[in-house]
Amino acid sequence: MKASTIFSRSLTLALLVSLAIGQTQAQNNQNKRTWTFTNGTGRAANDLHMELVVGTVPVNIVTSATDGVRRAGGVFSEFPESGSPSHHDYAGGTVAIGGSVTLQFKDNTRPRRWWWTWNGDRIGDIENASSPDLVSVTPLQDWRDELIARPRGTGRTTGHIADLSVTNTTDKPVSITAGPCFIPSKGKYQSYVVTASDPVTIEPGATADIPLQGYCADIFAEPVPSDEALPPVSEWITPEESLPLPASGQHPPFGSGWKPRPDGSGIATFPGTDTPFPYTIDGHKHPAAFGSLAMDALNRITQAYTELQGTIQTPFSGNPAKERESVIQQTFWIYTASLAGREYKMEDFAHNTLEQYAAATDKDGQDISDEEKEKLETGIEQFWGSFQATGVQAKVLADVEQAVSYDDIDDPDDLPKPIRPAYDRYAAERALNPKTTHEEAMKKALSSKEARDKWSKIFKKLYGGK
Repeated sequence: MKASTIFSRSLTLALLVSLAIGQTQAQNNQNKRTWTFTNGTGRAANDLHMELVVGTVPVNIVTSATDGVRRAGGVFSEFPESGSPSHHDYAGGTVAIGGSVTLQFKDNTRPRRWWWTWNGDRIGDIENASSPDLVSVTPLQDWRDELIARPRGTGRTTGHIADLSVTNTTDKPVSITAGPCFIPSKGKYQSYVVTASDPVTIEPGATADIPLQGYCADIFAEPVPSDEALPPVSEWITPEESLPLPASGQHPPFGSGWKPRPDGSGIATFPGTDTPFPYTIDGHKHPAAFGSLAMDALNRITQAYTELQGTIQTPFSGNPAKERESVIQQTFWIYTASLAGREYKMEDFAHNTLEQYAAATDKDGQDISDEEKEKLETGIEQFWGSFQATGVQAKVLADVEQAVSYDDIDDPDDLPKPIRPAYDRYAAERALNPKTTHEEAMKKALSSKEARDKWSKIFKKLYGGK
Protein backbone atom coordinates (compact mmCIF):
# COMPACT_ATOMS: atom_id res chain seq x y z
CA MET A 1 0.00 0.00 0.00
CA LYS A 2 1.43 3.38 -0.97
CA ALA A 3 -1.27 5.73 0.26
CA SER A 4 -1.07 7.22 3.73
CA THR A 5 -3.35 5.56 6.27
CA ILE A 6 -6.32 7.11 7.97
CA PHE A 7 -4.76 7.44 11.39
CA SER A 8 -2.73 10.61 10.68
CA ARG A 9 -5.39 12.44 8.71
CA SER A 10 -8.34 14.70 9.54
CA LEU A 11 -10.89 16.20 7.17
CA THR A 12 -13.65 18.81 7.43
CA LEU A 13 -16.03 18.91 4.46
CA ALA A 14 -16.61 22.54 3.47
CA LEU A 15 -19.32 24.16 1.33
CA LEU A 16 -19.99 22.62 -2.08
CA VAL A 17 -19.39 25.73 -4.17
CA SER A 18 -17.68 26.79 -7.38
CA LEU A 19 -15.97 29.92 -8.74
CA ALA A 20 -17.61 33.25 -7.86
CA ILE A 21 -17.10 36.18 -10.25
CA GLY A 22 -16.95 39.62 -8.62
CA GLN A 23 -19.86 41.98 -8.10
CA THR A 24 -19.01 44.12 -11.15
CA GLN A 25 -19.80 41.13 -13.36
CA ALA A 26 -22.98 39.96 -11.65
CA GLN A 27 -25.23 41.47 -14.30
CA ASN A 28 -23.52 39.45 -17.03
CA ASN A 29 -23.91 36.11 -15.28
CA GLN A 30 -27.56 36.03 -14.29
CA ASN A 31 -28.10 32.72 -16.06
CA LYS A 32 -25.79 30.89 -13.63
CA ARG A 33 -27.35 28.66 -10.99
CA THR A 34 -25.10 29.44 -8.00
CA TRP A 35 -25.26 32.69 -6.07
CA THR A 36 -23.53 34.26 -3.06
CA PHE A 37 -25.67 36.47 -0.78
CA THR A 38 -23.72 38.90 1.44
CA ASN A 39 -25.25 40.41 4.56
CA GLY A 40 -24.70 44.13 4.09
CA THR A 41 -27.46 45.23 6.49
CA GLY A 42 -25.11 46.16 9.32
CA ARG A 43 -26.77 43.62 11.60
CA ALA A 44 -26.53 39.86 11.99
CA ALA A 45 -29.32 37.93 10.24
CA ASN A 46 -30.77 34.48 10.90
CA ASP A 47 -33.23 34.26 8.00
CA LEU A 48 -32.88 34.77 4.24
CA HIS A 49 -35.84 35.17 1.89
CA MET A 50 -35.95 35.39 -1.89
CA GLU A 51 -38.14 35.26 -4.95
CA LEU A 52 -36.57 33.44 -7.92
CA VAL A 53 -37.21 33.97 -11.62
CA VAL A 54 -37.27 30.18 -12.12
CA GLY A 55 -38.58 27.95 -9.35
CA THR A 56 -36.09 25.35 -8.11
CA VAL A 57 -34.48 23.98 -4.92
CA PRO A 58 -30.99 24.27 -3.38
CA VAL A 59 -28.62 21.36 -3.94
CA ASN A 60 -25.48 22.25 -1.96
CA ILE A 61 -26.74 20.69 1.26
CA VAL A 62 -23.82 20.16 3.64
CA THR A 63 -24.03 17.68 6.53
CA SER A 64 -22.05 18.74 9.59
CA ALA A 65 -19.48 16.22 10.79
CA THR A 66 -20.04 17.34 14.38
CA ASP A 67 -23.82 17.36 14.83
CA GLY A 68 -25.06 15.54 11.70
CA VAL A 69 -27.42 18.40 10.76
CA ARG A 70 -28.02 19.09 7.07
CA ARG A 71 -27.68 22.75 6.12
CA ALA A 72 -28.19 24.60 2.84
CA GLY A 73 -24.93 26.29 1.92
CA GLY A 74 -23.55 24.96 5.18
CA VAL A 75 -25.60 27.59 7.09
CA PHE A 76 -29.38 27.15 7.12
CA SER A 77 -31.00 24.01 8.58
CA GLU A 78 -34.46 25.01 7.29
CA PHE A 79 -34.76 25.25 3.51
CA PRO A 80 -37.04 24.11 0.64
CA GLU A 81 -36.24 20.54 -0.41
CA SER A 82 -38.97 19.47 -2.82
CA GLY A 83 -40.97 20.77 -5.75
CA SER A 84 -40.02 23.88 -7.68
CA PRO A 85 -40.86 26.80 -5.39
CA SER A 86 -40.11 30.29 -6.61
CA HIS A 87 -40.32 31.74 -3.07
CA HIS A 88 -37.59 30.51 -0.72
CA ASP A 89 -37.37 30.92 3.05
CA TYR A 90 -34.14 29.93 4.82
CA ALA A 91 -33.80 29.76 8.62
CA GLY A 92 -31.96 27.90 11.36
CA GLY A 93 -28.61 29.59 10.83
CA THR A 94 -26.86 32.92 11.41
CA VAL A 95 -24.99 35.10 8.91
CA ALA A 96 -22.81 37.68 10.64
CA ILE A 97 -22.44 41.31 9.60
CA GLY A 98 -20.57 41.26 6.30
CA GLY A 99 -20.81 37.47 6.16
CA SER A 100 -22.26 35.52 3.25
CA VAL A 101 -23.89 32.26 2.22
CA THR A 102 -23.49 30.56 -1.16
CA LEU A 103 -26.47 28.65 -2.54
CA GLN A 104 -26.35 26.37 -5.55
CA PHE A 105 -29.68 25.62 -7.21
CA LYS A 106 -30.83 22.58 -9.13
CA ASP A 107 -31.86 24.67 -12.15
CA ASN A 108 -30.51 27.83 -13.73
CA THR A 109 -32.21 30.78 -12.09
CA ARG A 110 -31.56 34.17 -10.52
CA PRO A 111 -33.07 36.06 -7.58
CA ARG A 112 -35.74 38.57 -8.56
CA ARG A 113 -35.92 40.00 -5.02
CA TRP A 114 -34.26 39.03 -1.73
CA TRP A 115 -33.97 40.27 1.85
CA TRP A 116 -32.66 39.40 5.33
CA THR A 117 -34.61 39.11 8.58
CA TRP A 118 -33.85 38.54 12.25
CA ASN A 119 -36.42 36.28 13.91
CA GLY A 120 -38.83 37.14 11.09
CA ASP A 121 -38.40 40.93 11.26
CA ARG A 122 -36.87 42.42 8.13
CA ILE A 123 -33.52 44.17 8.46
CA GLY A 124 -32.10 46.23 5.64
CA ASP A 125 -33.69 46.85 2.26
CA ILE A 126 -35.38 44.48 -0.16
CA GLU A 127 -32.61 43.88 -2.71
CA ASN A 128 -32.84 43.05 -6.42
CA ALA A 129 -30.63 41.24 -8.93
CA SER A 130 -28.39 44.30 -9.40
CA SER A 131 -27.46 44.53 -5.72
CA PRO A 132 -23.69 44.76 -5.09
CA ASP A 133 -24.23 42.21 -2.29
CA LEU A 134 -25.33 39.54 -4.79
CA VAL A 135 -22.63 37.67 -6.72
CA SER A 136 -23.15 35.15 -9.48
CA VAL A 137 -21.02 32.04 -9.11
CA THR A 138 -19.29 30.54 -12.13
CA PRO A 139 -18.06 26.92 -12.26
CA LEU A 140 -14.43 25.95 -12.75
CA GLN A 141 -14.73 25.14 -16.42
CA ASP A 142 -15.92 28.70 -17.16
CA TRP A 143 -13.01 30.56 -15.55
CA ARG A 144 -9.90 28.43 -15.90
CA ASP A 145 -9.12 29.74 -19.40
CA GLU A 146 -9.23 33.37 -18.21
CA LEU A 147 -7.23 33.27 -14.97
CA ILE A 148 -3.77 31.85 -14.27
CA ALA A 149 -3.91 28.84 -11.95
CA ARG A 150 -0.96 26.88 -10.51
CA PRO A 151 -1.92 23.79 -8.47
CA ARG A 152 0.65 22.14 -6.20
CA GLY A 153 0.53 19.11 -3.91
CA THR A 154 0.76 19.07 -0.13
CA GLY A 155 2.02 15.50 0.25
CA ARG A 156 -1.27 14.49 1.83
CA THR A 157 -3.68 11.74 0.83
CA THR A 158 -6.88 13.01 2.44
CA GLY A 159 -8.02 16.43 3.62
CA HIS A 160 -5.85 19.35 2.48
CA ILE A 161 -4.54 17.59 -0.62
CA ALA A 162 -3.43 20.59 -2.71
CA ASP A 163 -3.04 24.36 -2.93
CA LEU A 164 -4.30 26.27 -5.95
CA SER A 165 -2.51 29.56 -6.62
CA VAL A 166 -4.72 31.81 -8.77
CA THR A 167 -3.67 35.11 -10.35
CA ASN A 168 -6.31 37.60 -11.46
CA THR A 169 -5.11 38.95 -14.81
CA THR A 170 -8.30 40.93 -15.43
CA ASP A 171 -8.93 44.58 -14.56
CA LYS A 172 -11.80 43.74 -12.16
CA PRO A 173 -11.95 42.03 -8.76
CA VAL A 174 -13.00 38.37 -8.80
CA SER A 175 -14.27 36.26 -5.95
CA ILE A 176 -13.48 32.60 -6.53
CA THR A 177 -13.63 29.05 -5.20
CA ALA A 178 -12.69 25.75 -6.86
CA GLY A 179 -14.46 22.39 -6.86
CA PRO A 180 -16.01 19.93 -6.92
CA CYS A 181 -13.87 18.21 -9.53
CA PHE A 182 -11.69 15.21 -10.34
CA ILE A 183 -7.93 15.76 -10.59
CA PRO A 184 -6.40 13.03 -12.78
CA SER A 185 -3.20 11.25 -11.86
CA LYS A 186 0.19 12.67 -12.76
CA GLY A 187 2.28 9.64 -13.61
CA LYS A 188 2.87 7.50 -10.53
CA TYR A 189 0.95 9.78 -8.16
CA GLN A 190 -2.58 9.69 -6.80
CA SER A 191 -5.66 11.10 -8.45
CA TYR A 192 -8.13 13.02 -6.27
CA VAL A 193 -11.72 14.12 -6.00
CA VAL A 194 -11.86 17.70 -4.72
CA THR A 195 -14.89 18.47 -2.61
CA ALA A 196 -14.64 22.11 -1.63
CA SER A 197 -12.77 25.38 -1.17
CA ASP A 198 -13.70 28.56 0.66
CA PRO A 199 -14.46 31.72 -1.35
CA VAL A 200 -11.52 34.09 -1.90
CA THR A 201 -11.67 37.57 -3.44
CA ILE A 202 -8.72 38.50 -5.67
CA GLU A 203 -8.02 42.08 -6.69
CA PRO A 204 -6.78 42.88 -10.23
CA GLY A 205 -3.18 41.74 -10.68
CA ALA A 206 -3.15 39.97 -7.28
CA THR A 207 -2.61 36.28 -6.48
CA ALA A 208 -4.41 34.12 -3.89
CA ASP A 209 -3.72 30.62 -2.59
CA ILE A 210 -6.79 28.40 -2.20
CA PRO A 211 -6.51 25.23 -0.07
CA LEU A 212 -8.25 22.29 -1.76
CA GLN A 213 -9.97 19.63 0.33
CA GLY A 214 -10.43 16.16 -1.14
CA TYR A 215 -10.10 12.40 -1.10
CA CYS A 216 -7.54 10.17 -2.81
CA ALA A 217 -8.91 7.97 -5.61
CA ASP A 218 -5.99 5.49 -5.76
CA ILE A 219 -4.92 3.47 -2.71
CA PHE A 220 -2.01 1.95 -4.65
CA ALA A 221 -0.25 5.24 -5.51
CA GLU A 222 1.74 7.82 -3.57
CA PRO A 223 0.36 11.29 -2.82
CA VAL A 224 1.62 14.17 -4.90
CA PRO A 225 4.70 15.41 -2.99
CA SER A 226 4.61 18.71 -1.18
CA ASP A 227 5.03 21.69 -3.52
CA GLU A 228 5.12 19.49 -6.65
CA ALA A 229 2.90 20.55 -9.54
CA LEU A 230 -0.38 18.75 -10.17
CA PRO A 231 -1.87 18.35 -13.66
CA PRO A 232 -3.03 21.73 -15.02
CA VAL A 233 -6.59 22.80 -14.20
CA SER A 234 -7.43 22.54 -17.91
CA GLU A 235 -7.29 18.74 -17.44
CA TRP A 236 -9.51 18.61 -14.35
CA ILE A 237 -12.96 17.08 -14.77
CA THR A 238 -15.94 18.97 -13.33
CA PRO A 239 -19.44 17.55 -12.67
CA GLU A 240 -20.74 19.50 -15.65
CA GLU A 241 -18.19 17.68 -17.83
CA SER A 242 -19.00 14.25 -16.41
CA LEU A 243 -19.75 11.49 -18.88
CA PRO A 244 -23.07 9.60 -18.65
CA LEU A 245 -23.12 7.00 -15.89
CA PRO A 246 -23.59 3.37 -16.99
CA ALA A 247 -27.02 1.87 -16.48
CA SER A 248 -27.49 -1.56 -14.98
CA GLY A 249 -27.44 -4.31 -17.58
CA GLN A 250 -25.92 -2.11 -20.27
CA HIS A 251 -22.40 -1.76 -21.60
CA PRO A 252 -20.72 1.48 -20.45
CA PRO A 253 -21.90 4.01 -23.04
CA PHE A 254 -19.13 6.56 -22.70
CA GLY A 255 -16.29 5.84 -25.08
CA SER A 256 -13.50 3.31 -25.16
CA GLY A 257 -11.33 2.05 -22.35
CA TRP A 258 -13.77 -0.19 -20.50
CA LYS A 259 -12.81 -3.85 -20.29
CA PRO A 260 -15.02 -6.73 -19.10
CA ARG A 261 -13.81 -8.28 -15.85
CA PRO A 262 -12.52 -11.83 -16.39
CA ASP A 263 -14.73 -13.12 -13.57
CA GLY A 264 -17.78 -11.26 -14.90
CA SER A 265 -18.49 -9.45 -11.64
CA GLY A 266 -16.70 -7.21 -9.13
CA ILE A 267 -17.19 -5.48 -5.80
CA ALA A 268 -18.17 -2.17 -7.43
CA THR A 269 -21.77 -1.89 -8.58
CA PHE A 270 -23.59 0.02 -11.28
CA PRO A 271 -24.16 3.47 -9.72
CA GLY A 272 -27.13 3.45 -7.37
CA THR A 273 -27.85 -0.26 -7.75
CA ASP A 274 -26.99 -3.59 -6.11
CA THR A 275 -25.87 -5.06 -9.45
CA PRO A 276 -22.12 -5.77 -9.76
CA PHE A 277 -20.35 -3.65 -12.37
CA PRO A 278 -18.40 -6.19 -14.48
CA TYR A 279 -15.98 -3.70 -16.09
CA THR A 280 -12.64 -2.09 -15.29
CA ILE A 281 -10.86 0.95 -16.67
CA ASP A 282 -7.42 2.54 -16.54
CA GLY A 283 -7.94 5.92 -14.89
CA HIS A 284 -4.57 7.18 -16.17
CA LYS A 285 -5.58 6.66 -19.80
CA HIS A 286 -9.27 7.50 -19.43
CA PRO A 287 -9.62 10.09 -16.66
CA ALA A 288 -12.99 11.46 -17.81
CA ALA A 289 -14.70 8.07 -17.58
CA PHE A 290 -12.99 7.09 -14.32
CA GLY A 291 -13.46 10.51 -12.77
CA SER A 292 -17.16 10.66 -13.64
CA LEU A 293 -17.84 7.49 -11.69
CA ALA A 294 -15.47 8.49 -8.89
CA MET A 295 -17.21 11.82 -8.28
CA ASP A 296 -20.62 10.16 -8.31
CA ALA A 297 -19.47 7.42 -5.92
CA LEU A 298 -17.93 9.86 -3.42
CA ASN A 299 -21.21 11.80 -3.26
CA ARG A 300 -23.15 8.58 -2.63
CA ILE A 301 -20.67 7.36 0.00
CA THR A 302 -20.75 10.69 1.83
CA GLN A 303 -24.55 10.65 1.94
CA ALA A 304 -24.61 7.00 3.02
CA TYR A 305 -22.24 7.66 5.91
CA THR A 306 -24.52 10.47 7.05
CA GLU A 307 -27.49 8.09 7.02
CA LEU A 308 -25.56 5.45 8.97
CA GLN A 309 -23.86 7.78 11.43
CA GLY A 310 -24.73 6.68 14.92
CA THR A 311 -25.44 3.14 13.73
CA ILE A 312 -21.99 1.95 12.73
CA GLN A 313 -19.32 1.73 15.41
CA THR A 314 -15.55 2.05 14.88
CA PRO A 315 -12.53 2.71 17.12
CA PHE A 316 -12.95 6.37 16.06
CA SER A 317 -16.59 6.66 17.19
CA GLY A 318 -15.51 9.01 19.97
CA ASN A 319 -14.16 11.40 17.34
CA PRO A 320 -16.99 11.99 14.79
CA ALA A 321 -14.93 14.10 12.38
CA LYS A 322 -12.08 11.59 12.25
CA GLU A 323 -14.47 8.66 11.92
CA ARG A 324 -16.31 10.39 9.07
CA GLU A 325 -13.11 11.07 7.15
CA SER A 326 -11.78 7.57 7.72
CA VAL A 327 -14.90 5.65 6.74
CA ILE A 328 -15.55 7.75 3.64
CA GLN A 329 -11.94 7.52 2.43
CA GLN A 330 -11.57 3.79 3.00
CA THR A 331 -14.95 2.99 1.43
CA PHE A 332 -14.02 5.17 -1.54
CA TRP A 333 -10.72 3.28 -1.90
CA ILE A 334 -12.50 -0.08 -1.98
CA TYR A 335 -14.71 1.23 -4.78
CA THR A 336 -12.03 2.91 -6.90
CA ALA A 337 -9.66 -0.05 -6.56
CA SER A 338 -12.36 -2.36 -7.92
CA LEU A 339 -13.08 0.11 -10.72
CA ALA A 340 -9.41 -0.05 -11.70
CA GLY A 341 -9.41 -3.87 -11.53
CA ARG A 342 -7.27 -4.10 -8.36
CA GLU A 343 -9.23 -5.20 -5.32
CA TYR A 344 -8.47 -3.53 -1.98
CA LYS A 345 -9.17 -6.17 0.67
CA MET A 346 -9.32 -6.36 4.44
CA GLU A 347 -5.92 -8.08 4.43
CA ASP A 348 -4.44 -5.00 2.74
CA PHE A 349 -6.07 -2.70 5.29
CA ALA A 350 -4.87 -4.92 8.15
CA HIS A 351 -1.31 -4.97 6.79
CA ASN A 352 -1.26 -1.18 6.54
CA THR A 353 -2.70 -0.77 10.02
CA LEU A 354 -0.19 -3.11 11.65
CA GLU A 355 2.70 -1.39 9.88
CA GLN A 356 1.52 2.04 11.02
CA TYR A 357 1.02 0.82 14.59
CA ALA A 358 4.50 -0.67 14.66
CA ALA A 359 5.99 2.57 13.34
CA ALA A 360 4.02 4.70 15.81
CA THR A 361 5.12 2.56 18.77
CA ASP A 362 8.68 2.05 17.50
CA LYS A 363 8.21 -1.71 17.35
CA ASP A 364 8.69 -4.26 14.63
CA GLY A 365 6.08 -6.93 13.96
CA GLN A 366 7.64 -9.46 16.32
CA ASP A 367 7.61 -7.02 19.24
CA ILE A 368 3.83 -6.53 19.15
CA SER A 369 2.28 -8.61 21.92
CA ASP A 370 -0.58 -11.06 21.39
CA GLU A 371 -2.86 -8.80 23.42
CA GLU A 372 -2.00 -5.80 21.24
CA LYS A 373 -2.55 -7.86 18.09
CA GLU A 374 -5.93 -9.06 19.35
CA LYS A 375 -7.09 -5.51 20.04
CA LEU A 376 -5.84 -4.38 16.64
CA GLU A 377 -7.55 -7.27 14.87
CA THR A 378 -10.84 -6.48 16.62
CA GLY A 379 -10.58 -2.84 15.57
CA ILE A 380 -9.66 -3.80 12.01
CA GLU A 381 -12.69 -6.08 11.70
CA GLN A 382 -14.93 -3.41 13.17
CA PHE A 383 -13.56 -0.81 10.75
CA TRP A 384 -13.89 -3.08 7.73
CA GLY A 385 -17.48 -3.91 8.58
CA SER A 386 -18.28 -0.19 8.66
CA PHE A 387 -16.64 0.32 5.25
CA GLN A 388 -18.70 -2.47 3.72
CA ALA A 389 -21.91 -1.27 5.36
CA THR A 390 -21.36 2.26 4.05
CA GLY A 391 -20.58 1.07 0.52
CA VAL A 392 -23.65 -1.17 0.42
CA GLN A 393 -25.85 1.63 1.79
CA ALA A 394 -24.43 3.96 -0.88
CA LYS A 395 -25.16 1.36 -3.56
CA VAL A 396 -21.62 1.50 -4.89
CA LEU A 397 -20.41 -1.81 -3.40
CA ALA A 398 -21.99 -5.23 -3.68
CA ASP A 399 -23.17 -6.84 -0.45
CA VAL A 400 -20.63 -9.59 0.08
CA GLU A 401 -22.68 -11.03 2.93
CA GLN A 402 -26.02 -12.69 2.50
CA ALA A 403 -28.85 -10.22 2.75
CA VAL A 404 -30.41 -10.10 6.20
CA SER A 405 -34.15 -10.53 6.57
CA TYR A 406 -35.31 -8.63 9.64
CA ASP A 407 -38.00 -11.23 10.31
CA ASP A 408 -35.33 -13.95 10.50
CA ILE A 409 -33.19 -12.23 13.15
CA ASP A 410 -33.70 -14.44 16.22
CA ASP A 411 -30.23 -14.25 17.73
CA PRO A 412 -27.67 -11.44 18.18
CA ASP A 413 -25.33 -13.36 15.88
CA ASP A 414 -27.89 -12.88 13.09
CA LEU A 415 -27.42 -9.08 13.22
CA PRO A 416 -25.26 -7.40 10.58
CA LYS A 417 -21.70 -7.06 11.90
CA PRO A 418 -21.75 -3.24 12.19
CA ILE A 419 -24.92 -3.43 14.35
CA ARG A 420 -23.74 -6.08 16.82
CA PRO A 421 -21.72 -3.67 19.03
CA ALA A 422 -24.82 -1.46 19.32
CA TYR A 423 -26.89 -4.41 20.55
CA ASP A 424 -24.12 -5.34 23.00
CA ARG A 425 -24.30 -1.83 24.47
CA TYR A 426 -28.09 -2.08 24.64
CA ALA A 427 -28.06 -5.47 26.36
CA ALA A 428 -25.34 -4.39 28.82
CA GLU A 429 -27.30 -1.28 29.76
CA ARG A 430 -30.46 -3.34 30.39
CA ALA A 431 -28.56 -5.96 32.39
CA LEU A 432 -26.45 -3.62 34.53
CA ASN A 433 -29.26 -1.15 35.19
CA PRO A 434 -32.52 -3.10 35.57
CA LYS A 435 -34.56 0.09 35.96
CA THR A 436 -33.43 1.33 32.55
CA THR A 437 -36.29 1.32 30.06
CA HIS A 438 -36.06 -0.03 26.55
CA GLU A 439 -36.16 3.50 25.14
CA GLU A 440 -33.37 4.70 27.45
CA ALA A 441 -31.18 1.74 26.54
CA MET A 442 -31.75 2.40 22.84
CA LYS A 443 -30.45 5.95 23.28
CA LYS A 444 -27.34 4.54 24.97
CA ALA A 445 -26.84 2.08 22.11
CA LEU A 446 -27.54 4.29 19.09
CA SER A 447 -27.16 8.07 18.78
CA SER A 448 -29.18 8.30 15.56
CA LYS A 449 -32.98 8.51 15.92
CA GLU A 450 -33.39 6.92 12.50
CA ALA A 451 -31.24 3.99 13.61
CA ARG A 452 -33.20 3.62 16.86
CA ASP A 453 -36.47 3.55 14.95
CA LYS A 454 -35.08 0.92 12.60
CA TRP A 455 -33.70 -1.45 15.24
CA SER A 456 -35.96 -0.82 18.23
CA LYS A 457 -38.34 -3.76 17.78
CA ILE A 458 -35.54 -6.16 16.87
CA PHE A 459 -33.41 -5.25 19.92
CA LYS A 460 -36.45 -5.63 22.18
CA LYS A 461 -37.26 -9.02 20.67
CA LEU A 462 -33.70 -10.26 21.08
CA TYR A 463 -33.68 -9.16 24.72
CA GLY A 464 -36.81 -11.09 25.48
CA GLY A 465 -39.54 -8.75 24.36
CA LYS A 466 -39.46 -6.52 27.45
